[in-house]
Amino acid sequence: MWLRRSFQRTCLAFSLMLFSCISSAYAQASSNTPGPEINTDRPTVTPTPFTVPPNYMQAENGLGLTKEHAGQSFNAPQTLIRLGVLPRVELRLTTPNYFLVRGGANDLSGVTDMSVGSKIQLGPLPGKLQLAVIPGFTVPTGSKVLSSNAVDPFVQIVAGRSLSKNWTVCSAHSIFLKTVVSEPQNDLEAPTSNQGVIYQPTFAFIRKLSPKADFFTEYVGNFQKSTLSNQIVDCATLYRFRRNQQVSARLGIGLTKASPTAFVEFGYSVLLGKILR
Repeated sequence: MWLRRSFQRTCLAFSLMLFSCISSAYAQASSNTPGPEINTDRPTVTPTPFTVPPNYMQAENGLGLTKEHAGQSFNAPQTLIRLGVLPRVELRLTTPNYFLVRGGANDLSGVTDMSVGSKIQLGPLPGKLQLAVIPGFTVPTGSKVLSSNAVDPFVQIVAGRSLSKNWTVCSAHSIFLKTVVSEPQNDLEAPTSNQGVIYQPTFAFIRKLSPKADFFTEYVGNFQKSTLSNQIVDCATLYRFRRNQQVSARLGIGLTKASPTAFVEFGYSVLLGKILR
């Protein structure tokens, strides 16, 4: 228990330090030096099929407010670090996320598990189809009430295609293996762990409003055997106020009883300069 709490504190300290480093890099990122334009996975759940340029690091951050059927929740900083290591290959790190739930049957707070992965861009393919694969796994760094207490793998297949000058459609199909720990019925039984499979399809339509602004509308589903599905629809907008910086807002509603009633998220992302000069 002591070791787990120490590790959680280390992860939180790392997240704060990382956020501080990103903030301190603001002056560098705000320079007018020409460079690649930022292209983020946020604000939609559907990732982009493109990778970060080699030797560049991108930080995508945000916070979310959710109204559940009973109570509400808050989570931040939703930080995803993307590091371009090769042409069409990036490394990905999702830092521990602080989660707070109030007003429901059981109030809780803590940090979630972190995840490590990569993105491999395979497109463009015939028919102007862009394709990418995102394999990865979670690391049990979270609080007891929010952690799966296991290393859980996942894989995402992302596809995108331009329909016209201003319209693009993207879709992702993901498989997550989620470990669920069942509490013992009495003191003589030991906790049991079962690994469930979650299938997540997403579809997003993107409308370019201007050279600096885009609008999204999206469907997201989460399906698991013997469990009520979690399905949402959302819309989002983003604005690149500099070539390498972006702000975004996203709001949505749930479609099933297992989904949140409504939610809103705000984000800030920055593409930092070259890591190695």
